[in-house]
Amino acid sequence: MELAKRIIRRHGATSGHADGARERVKELATQFRCEAVPFDQMIERLANIDIVISSTESPEAIIRARDFRDVLKRRMMEQLDQLVAEV
Repeated sequence: MELAKRIIRRHGATSGHADGARERVKELATQFRCEAVPFDQMIERLANIDIVISSTESPEAIIRARDFRDVLKRRMMEQLDQLVAEV
């Protein structure tokens, strides 16, 4: 976690944490200087998050490839909209 924290701070990346054990999440959010993202908002907020660090005891994936595909499509459309607006 320390290495991830240093990299995030050095590059000024946006980061967020979904809430699991709330006190631990708040502590991590403070250390990483980021916002704690509620678990039920995690997927919809992925488009605004640059780095995802996931640590869970869940036997199943909490973020799936299809979630990232949808996010990448939204980001590409936003970039395309910006390019069109500039022309």
